[in-house]
Amino acid sequence: MSADIGRVTPMRRLRKHPRLSDANAALIARMIDDLPQKAVITWSDVVALASKQLRVKWSRQTLEKRKQIKDAYLRRFAQRRGIDEKGPRRSGRAGEEAERRILNLKDENEKLRRRLEEYDRRLMRYVLNAIAHGVTEKELDAPILPLGSESKSTGENDKKARR
Repeated sequence: MSADIGRVTPMRRLRKHPRLSDANAALIARMIDDLPQKAVITWSDVVALASKQLRVKWSRQTLEKRKQIKDAYLRRFAQRRGIDEKGPRRSGRAGEEAERRILNLKDENEKLRRRLEEYDRRLMRYVLNAIAHGVTEKELDAPILPLGSESKSTGENDKKARR
């Protein structure tokens, strides 16, 4: 008994509200889907809807962790933005602008492909000329030395040539 007097027992933290069950998550997702199509919805609205219907106030983070609820919210958000499951909906001037940008990007890609092909041909020509003029493959694969630094063999030859 005397050992228990000086010892502090940790207090167990009590939950403010019950955990979000799978059934509750499915119900909340269904409620989001059942809202009118024109209704603008935010995460605050989802929290309020859940607390009103289920009489428990979960946080936005708790609700968003559940895939069913997040998917229902994102579907609703996409509908509000005019984006369906297939992709963005283009209308009028914005659609023309997007088409113009796509064509410009395609043209730019084609120009860059042609430039890469030219670089490939040039590189092959350089390598073949180097090999034809006695440069070995080992010399071609050697790392590039910084400017101003020379190998010992060329430095010694230069000193002899100067004398």
